[in-house]
Parts: sequence; C-alpha cells; structure tokens
Amino acid sequence: MAISSSPLKNPPPANGKTSASGGLSDKPQSNRLDGWKEIADYLGRDIRTCQRWGQKFGLPIHRIDPESSRSKVFAFLSELDEWMKSRSEHGLENGKDQPVARTSRKKSIIAAAILIAAAVTGFIGLKALRILKSGAAVSNLGPVRCALKGKSLVFYDSTDRFLWDWPVDLPKELNKYRFNSLIARATSTENFCSSCVDFADVDNDGRNEAAAFLFEQNARKRTIVLFDHDGKKILWEHNRPFPCLYPDGAADHDPYVRSISFHQIPGRDAPSLCVCWSIFRFAPSSFEILDGKNGEVFFYYDHVGTLVFFKKANLGGRPYFFLGGTNDLANGDGACVVLNSADLQSGLGPPYASDVDSGPAAESISPALLKHAVRASQVQYIKIRRTPLSEALGTQKLYVTDAAIEGSRFFLTVEISRGILLYYYFDSTFRFLEVRPSADFVGNFDLWRQTGKVRISREEYLRQRGEDVSYWNGEGWQADPDKS
Repeated sequence: MAISSSPLKNPPPANGKTSASGGLSDKPQSNRLDGWKEIADYLGRDIRTCQRWGQKFGLPIHRIDPESSRSKVFAFLSELDEWMKSRSEHGLENGKDQPVARTSRKKSIIAAAILIAAAVTGFIGLKALRILKSGAAVSNLGPVRCALKGKSLVFYDSTDRFLWDWPVDLPKELNKYRFNSLIARATSTENFCSSCVDFADVDNDGRNEAAAFLFEQNARKRTIVLFDHDGKKILWEHNRPFPCLYPDGAADHDPYVRSISFHQIPGRDAPSLCVCWSIFRFAPSSFEILDGKNGEVFFYYDHVGTLVFFKKANLGGRPYFFLGGTNDLANGDGACVVLNSADLQSGLGPPYASDVDSGPAAESISPALLKHAVRASQVQYIKIRRTPLSEALGTQKLYVTDAAIEGSRFFLTVEISRGILLYYYFDSTFRFLEVRPSADFVGNFDLWRQTGKVRISREEYLRQRGEDVSYWNGEGWQADPDKS
C-alpha cells in the first residue's frame, strides 16, 4: 500500500477544538500521537522502522504541512490499531520488521541464487568429469613440462608452477649424447628434455604422471622411471633393453635413450610408453613398448643398426609404427621399418648384410641369432641404398630421419648429407612413387654438376632414385613390395 500523498479529509482535532492559529493542537491527546518518537513508542519499534513502514507499507501518519516532507508528523491511535490488525494485508507478519511481500521476494531471490549456484557447480563438475575421462591434462593436476636446469630435470604444471626436480648425472660434454640431433637441430640439453621426458594420465585419476630417462655416467644405472603426479614416488623403473640381441643385458655397451613418448596401443586400457634405445659404441637399437601402469615390456623390436626416430600414424585406415634410421653392419643404407601396432610380435629385425660376421656390431652378436631370429611381425622393411653422389659428398651413411602421412600416401625424409634432404614418396601399399628434392638439394645441385660429383640433370637424377628402393622378403631384397 502506497503512502498517502494527502492528509485525511477534514480530520477532526484530537480535542474537538482548533488552535488559535487555526491549526491542530500541538498538545498530545489520548487519541493522537505527535512525532516519530511517540509513534515508535506506541508501536514498540524504533523510529527508523516506523519511518520505513510509513514509506513502504502505508503506516497511517499525517503531516501538519502535507506539502513538506520535513513537516511534523502525527498519527491517530485508532488508525494505527486498525492498521496493525490488518498488518498481514499490508505485508507485516507477527509485527516483525519483515513484510510478507518482501520476505517472499527475498526467499525467491535466495532460491534462485541456490539454483544458479547448483547449475554452475553441476556444469563445472560435468566439465571436469569430461576432462578426466578424456585423459587430458588439467591445470595444476600433474606435470606437463620439463626443463633441464644444470644437472637436474625440473618439472612444472600447466600454470608453469614448479612441482619437483630430479638429478641426472650428465657429462660436461654432451656431443656424445645428442639425442635426436638428426631430427631437431637444437642443443643437446634441449633435445634431452624434449625427447627423453613425456607425460600421460596412466591410472585415469585426472592427474598426469611423468616418464623420464635418468642418465647416469655409470651405464648400469641408466634407467627409465615413471614418477607419480607429484614426484614423491617412483611407480616403476626399467633399465634392461636389447633382450634379443643381448639376453644378458647391454649395460657394458653404453646404452642410452633417444626418445620416449606415450601412445594408445590397440587392446590396451591405458597409455603405453614407447622407447627407442641405442648403443653408442656398436650402434644396434631397440624399440620397446612398456605397459604404462607397471612398466612391463610387452613388445620389443631389436634392430641391427641405428634407429633415430619412431612415429605412430594411421595409413589407409590402419595404425602403424614407422621406425627410421640406418644400417651399420655393411653399406650404411637408409632403413625404415613399418610395424602393425594392432598385431605386435616381439623379435629381431632382418640383417642388412649377407655376411653377418662383417662390421663391428657383429662382434657381440651371434650369427645364428641373426639368421634365425623372429622377424617381429613387420609389415614392411624398406631399404634406401646409398648412392655414388652420397659417397662423392663424403656421406658414409644415409639416415631415414622422419615419416609423414600425406592423404593416402606417405613419404620418408632421407638425409643424404648433413642438411641435404630427399623425400621418398610411397602409396598406402608401400609401393614407391617418386622422389622430391628439398630446397637445399636444389640449391646445391648445380654446384655438384660443376665439380663433377654428378653428371646428369637433376630431373634424371631424381627419376633414377626409384632404383635405390628395395624391400626385405625374408630371404633377400626385392624391388617389389608385394614379394616382401
């Protein structure tokens, strides 16, 4: 009820008389209360409450000068009593300072706020649940980055907050351990961090664990470990590569890890850790896949040569692992192994040379083992022969340094000399298609012709490169992949 904007029509004076001035008498009478104090005392409330009731709920008060908000107020007892009796109609409950209408509105506001808070909480909870189910990295829930500071690996979360550090006994000169240096032309320390540490939520609790290669000067102490999300515990460790080539372990042969990374393997319920090991002195390599939860090796591929990379990719709708590197036993040819990641059978890759006793690596490898070893269920084994141009450029080994998918085909990056690349293209059945040159190759080709290192045109040279490609069929090398 709105407050009245005018006084009662012809209100009778409290004593039935007018004052000498013609106005209402200033003296309080039995039926009249003058001023806010008397009104407040009568109603048993403070002055502010009564004023608020007058403004908002129509408490029946009158002013001597109706046109002035500062004019003295008065009220009649009978009107106040009647108003109090009908307080519920006017919004007052049990005489309290909370009108019914206002209380209802406040409750509605509170209820709406509760509903909004519940909706926001539910949205956040659902989003968090989706993130946890997807295995994605969550801010502040485990490590996502690592840096090498001095001789310690330092781990950080997604907000770049420090989590923990761990010592690694790196040598002063890292040239001997330039991890993945053929792929990423960066410093040894940068390569060590980027290629030898990776992160995944292997136990599906929404927090990343960290896998790391811990290098030690003592070859027997070099190991791969899985840290818990906060680095306070090592969940498992692994340090025995080359089970096929070196059944008794390879600790005396300078093993190191080139790269590690987590991948989802068909048939496994948690991310698996893929590892590429090498031995510096003799240069055999091993590709291993470890169970992310317990570190158990459930697949290995021993390679009599040097692997410098591995990559998981889909080609023609099928998941494959591409392993690339070189041959160290005989001619130094480039090599690429293609494995079916949905059908992994451990074993040894094929030998490169017909005479398995040739080359330094054969000193520690049984010829019988090379001849009769399981061939690890490889889909294809592709060799790219070292050419006369490579020899003229002083290149002793070709390296397959990368593999990439381009639509329904793939190509291999082959380094024929330091920084000089050719791209060998194949279709989804692994049949050779063409060779494309890199910009560095094109820029140097005219110089090679002038110096006599090559005597044919660039187009002819590239066309002939198809003759360099061959495939292992279990008994020897073939030019046709269908016979391998």
